Amino acid sequence: MRRILMLTVAALALVPWSVAQNTTQNPAADTPGEKNLPDSVNIVGTPNANPTKNSATITWQTNKNAASDVWLQGGGIKGHRTGYEKGGSKNHSVSFSNLKPNTTYNYKIRSRKGQVRYEGSFTTKS
Repeated sequence: MRRILMLTVAALALVPWSVAQNTTQNPAADTPGEKNLPDSVNIVGTPNANPTKNSATITWQTNKNAASDVWLQGGGIKGHRTGYEKGGSKNHSVSFSNLKPNTTYNYKIRSRKGQVRYEGSFTTKS
């Protein structure tokens, strides 16, 4: 009985230590689909794509200044990149024009080094 009591006390003593060791949360926990990159920039919330018939604007926010760099694919566009903002911003907005109606496009929000931070898609209106 004494041995069980000692093991229980020892286990309870380790619980706070193990919780403290696991305090590093996933920096992308608030944004489903966000990739964890080695930098400390995280997307806050979820990026928003607002498509019209022939254009779309993608907006997002980050916790620190970061590049505004989006790669768009679909509808005959391959590797169209736009909106690089030197020095960066916390509030990002990138617009694409001359898109095809009723067409699905995939976009990738990229880091300053070109690593994919987030992937999403939208369909233009018909």
